[in-house]
Amino acid sequence: MLWTSLLPLALVLGVIFCFVRWLAYGKLTVRTPADWGNVLLLIVAVLSLWITALPEKTTVQVLRLLAGMAMFYAIVNWGNSKDRVGWLIVLLLIAGVGLSLSALIGVDWVSEKATIIPNYIYARLPVRVSDPAHPNVMAGSLVLFAPLFLALILFSSKPPFGKIIQSGFYVLSIISLIIVLSVIVLTLSRGAILAFFLSVLLLIAMRWKWGWVTGLAIVFIVLIIAGFGGASWLENILDHHTLGTLVARLELWSRAISVVQLFPFTGVGMGLFKEIIGYLMPLIAVEGVEIVHAHNLFLQIAIDMGLPGLVAWISIQIVVLTVAWNLYKTGLACKEQWVIGLGVGLLGSCVAMITHGMVDAVVWGLRSAPMVWVFWGVTIAAGRVYLMGYKVAKSESV
Repeated sequence: MLWTSLLPLALVLGVIFCFVRWLAYGKLTVRTPADWGNVLLLIVAVLSLWITALPEKTTVQVLRLLAGMAMFYAIVNWGNSKDRVGWLIVLLLIAGVGLSLSALIGVDWVSEKATIIPNYIYARLPVRVSDPAHPNVMAGSLVLFAPLFLALILFSSKPPFGKIIQSGFYVLSIISLIIVLSVIVLTLSRGAILAFFLSVLLLIAMRWKWGWVTGLAIVFIVLIIAGFGGASWLENILDHHTLGTLVARLELWSRAISVVQLFPFTGVGMGLFKEIIGYLMPLIAVEGVEIVHAHNLFLQIAIDMGLPGLVAWISIQIVVLTVAWNLYKTGLACKEQWVIGLGVGLLGSCVAMITHGMVDAVVWGLRSAPMVWVFWGVTIAAGRVYLMGYKVAKSESV
């Protein structure tokens, strides 16, 4: 994620680990319900390298994708016990804090978005890296962590190992959530804030018996307020400091759909959105502004890899959502708060990613792209441990 030059080394290490695993266990990896989607995505990625007009750009994007897939299988193969799943969650808490703190020196802060936060705060956050991240990119990555951390708190979930770690786990969850949310607020990313808001509604609905009524009431109140605001509320949400107004975003999305219609089976090649739009369909509303992606996750995947790539990605997402939901149901059946909170939190992270993906595409193609594979890997690993364990226990009881 930090250094593009190390991506080839990451893949080499992944191949070496697969080979060692094959020598030790006679198989490259354990089977997962996401395998077929990953195979199709891998095939389309290789095809993207073949059809691209600019291999130097596409190669980096494909390497990021393959590195994410390697991380996915590394997590799934390592997280094969309850203790290890617990450690994966602890590492996610630490990673969320680390990523948040890195934002203080590694983000090109844009304080002109709103006047809610005084400009002098941003003045105290000078960029200390040569290639800083965009605030929206950082927010889109951190919003994956926030629902999981909140769910662990709401459901009083503690890992099933080590009394000392359990006693500090709740405190660590609270501290991690506060730090992550603070940085999200600093980014002033409306898409990330909306994504977290919707994930919170989901958590409320699943935490309390009548929580869904509270969630519906909140949605109803928000819709009434939005109704009084007319179209301005949507304009405020979709407004972007480089992309511009809602009209500009709609123009961008219409161009993106046209590109998908022109290249439905192969896409244009990963990472070539800017060039394709510039040559074939120049934007009028934001003329002279460099737009590097479609600001919509699903459109961006379809542009890069065609509809087969989009189908593969969505199929993996559906598998992950199903596993997270089954974790929640299994936790209820076993009356284990840890499993319940884990399932709800991972489900909330998926909802936040999908919601944010409607207005941005930070988990695809950019430096933070491998992050989504980490969450997918943790979800599948937890599902293999707890769902299979529950089935075995149930069969033994019968």
